[in-house]
Order: sequence, then structure tokens, then C-alpha cells
Amino acid sequence: MKILYLFIGLLSLITLFLWNSREINSKTQFVKINPILDKQHAKIFNAIDNLYYACKEHWDTEDKMYADGLKKMPPGHQNMSNEWEEHTNQHKALIDGILQMKQKIKHHIEKEDQPHFHWTK
Repeated sequence: MKILYLFIGLLSLITLFLWNSREINSKTQFVKINPILDKQHAKIFNAIDNLYYACKEHWDTEDKMYADGLKKMPPGHQNMSNEWEEHTNQHKALIDGILQMKQKIKHHIEKEDQPHFHWTK
């Protein structure tokens, strides 16, 4: 049973390492249109970056707490590995959603805003 908890803890650490390798770029490059729209677009990307980092910090804390909790698990405690895997998958999906939203906004600026507001330079 302790080997299972050790394995789950190790899996949590691997997940944490993989998340750290997916850091969001806080200096987002996007098509510049004019100072007003560029400033607003930068604020949007800053808000997305703040959301990403707040969620990541929270979820990294949960992963660490879970790994610490596994070390203190009393004998015979219910195996929570399936529930924890589902919980972790939800975190990954939400992080992916934030990253996808950022890419969709960049695409919108390039394909929609720039052609419709190029005259405002």
C-alpha cells in the first residue's frame, strides 16, 4: 500500500515538472494596430497571464499538499488515486483552456482586428 502512495506521489511530482515546462509567455507578441487597441490587447493578455499564473500556483499547491498527505496516510486509508487522477486531469484541461483562449485571441487580432482597423494607424 505504501508503494502505491509513493507511486502516486511520484506521479504528482512528474505532473508538476511537466506543468512547469509549459510556462506561458508573459510578453505576448501580437499584431500591432494602433496605440489604443494595442494597449487594450496588452491588458487582455496580461489578464490571461495573471489567470494562468494564479491557477497554476493554486494547483501546484494542491499537488504538493496531496504528495505530502500521501506520506502521512494511515494504513488502510481509502485509495484515492483514481479520484486524484481525475482531479489532476481537470486541472490540465483548465490550463489548456486558458492557453487555447490566449491563442484564439491572438488569432482574432491578426485575422479580424488588424484587417478591419488597419486604417487607424
